[in-house]
Amino acid sequence: AMIDLKVIDNEEDISSHTFGLLTAADKTAALSFGSTYEGIFKAWKEIYTQDAEKGHKPDLPALFPADERLVPFDHEGSNWGQVCSWFINECGTKADKEHWASDIDSYKQMLTQQFGRETPVFGLIFLGIGPDGHTASLFPEDCPEPCDEEWNEPVLKTTAPFIPPERLTLGP
Repeated sequence: AMIDLKVIDNEEDISSHTFGLLTAADKTAALSFGSTYEGIFKAWKEIYTQDAEKGHKPDLPALFPADERLVPFDHEGSNWGQVCSWFINECGTKADKEHWASDIDSYKQMLTQQFGRETPVFGLIFLGIGPDGHTASLFPEDCPEPCDEEWNEPVLKTTAPFIPPERLTLGP
């Protein structure tokens, strides 16, 4: 398969391009969080709202967290709480809003209910890279080895080297 590399150097074009990917996604998408996404989610809401006002309400896949910090939903550190406030509350569904998990068991149960199998398969996953090289709460110093049984789990509990430390993330 060929890789289609696009270099996009401004947030407006990134937001427009990624919103197109989101609306074309097959049934499900997992969203990360972080400083990169704050502006993108707000821009997605604007694009969605403008399209809906023109009578072309965009179809969105079911939305799920790619990772979550283990804090209350209304805490400023909650990834899904922020995604909801910046995008999902106005553009997503009630079910999307409820895709928040407070612990590893509820996260696994939520995925099993959606996918009906042990390993979820998303149509699209948005990831970012943290300043220490982590992606979706898979931290360089706290990641299972590929030979570890845990590596094959659909959800992992991880520990960040900064506050808040306890996280949940989709397994590789």
